[in-house]
Amino acid sequence: MIEKNSKEDLGIGIIGMGGIANDCHLPAYKKAGLKVVAAADTNTEALAKASKQWGIKKVFKDYHDLLMLPEVKIVDITTPPMVKVPQVLDAVKAGKHVLAQKPFSRSFEEAKLMVKAAQKAGVLLAVNQQARWIPVLAPVKDWIEDGYIGKPYFCLISERFRVQFPKGTWKTEMDPFIIIQNGVHYLDLLRGWFGEPKLVNAVTTRDETSITMGEHISVITLEYDNALRVCFINDWCNRCDNGERSVCIEGTGGGIRSDIDSGTITLHSDKLPEGEVKEYKTDGKWFPDAFSGPMLDLMEAIREGREPKTSGRDNLKTLQVIFAAYKSVKEKRAVRPEEIV
Repeated sequence: MIEKNSKEDLGIGIIGMGGIANDCHLPAYKKAGLKVVAAADTNTEALAKASKQWGIKKVFKDYHDLLMLPEVKIVDITTPPMVKVPQVLDAVKAGKHVLAQKPFSRSFEEAKLMVKAAQKAGVLLAVNQQARWIPVLAPVKDWIEDGYIGKPYFCLISERFRVQFPKGTWKTEMDPFIIIQNGVHYLDLLRGWFGEPKLVNAVTTRDETSITMGEHISVITLEYDNALRVCFINDWCNRCDNGERSVCIEGTGGGIRSDIDSGTITLHSDKLPEGEVKEYKTDGKWFPDAFSGPMLDLMEAIREGREPKTSGRDNLKTLQVIFAAYKSVKEKRAVRPEEIV
C-alpha cells in the first residue's frame, strides 16, 4: 500500500556514493531540504566522506543493512547499470519506493522485470531522468502547449564536447555507450515535450584514438505522425571548439532557442507584439540543480497516490526509443519504437 507522507517523513537512503551522488544528488537534496538518513557503498572511503561532508550518520558497506531501516522510505540507487538491477529488485521487495539512476537498464527485459516487481510490491519506482527538470528549459513545455510557437515542425538538439574518461573506469568498458548513457537524457526530454515518435533513425561512429570501447558520436532523427521532425546530435569527440549544449525548436508561429549552459532561453512568437522577444533567465544549473526534480516528484506521487512523471513504466517507452536507435544503426533502417518488446 502506498503511504501518504510529507517530504519530511520520507527519509532517503542512497545506495552508491560515487561522483554522481556527491556532486549532484546530495547538493540538490540539501538545497531542497530533503532528508538523507543513510548511505551504502562497498567503498569505505566513500562512506567516510558521505558521513563527514553530508552528515549522514548511518552508513553501511552492505546495502541490505540500509534496506532494513524503517526510517528509509525511499531508496535512491545511483550505482552503475551493470550492478543496479538486483539492488532495485531487493529495494522494492523490502517495501521501499525507489528512484533509480538512468539508464534504467541496459536490457529491455530487465527493465520490464523491475517495473513488474515494483507493481507487485505496491511501491513506486521512478527513474532519475532529471533532464526534464533542467532549470533553463522549464518554460518550454508550457510555451509549446500554450501555442506560443504554433505547431512545432522541427527541433534540433546538439551536445558537442570532448569527453575523456580515465583508463579502467567502467564507462570506458561500455559498448554500446553514448546513446544509452547520455543520449537517454535528451530522448526522454523529447518524449516529455512531444510525446512518442513514430520512427527512429540513427547512425553512430567513434574516434579510433579513444580508449572508450563503445560509440561516442551519434546522430538520431525522430519522425512523428504530424509534421514534426527532430534531429539530435551527440558528439563527445569534439575537437573544434569548447563545445555546446543547445536547443532550437521551430513552429508555425514562432521558435524557442537556448544555449543550455548559458542560463537563458528565448521565445519568438507571433503572439507577442511585433519585434518583442520573451526571455527567461535562471541561475539554476542542470548539474546539480535538476537532480532534486525527480525525487520531489516521486515524493509528491507518493502523497498523491499517482505514478511519478518519470516512472519505470514511462521509462520503458524511453528505452524503446533507445533500443530502436541501436536497431536502426545495426539494420541501417528507420525503426518503430514498438518493435522493441
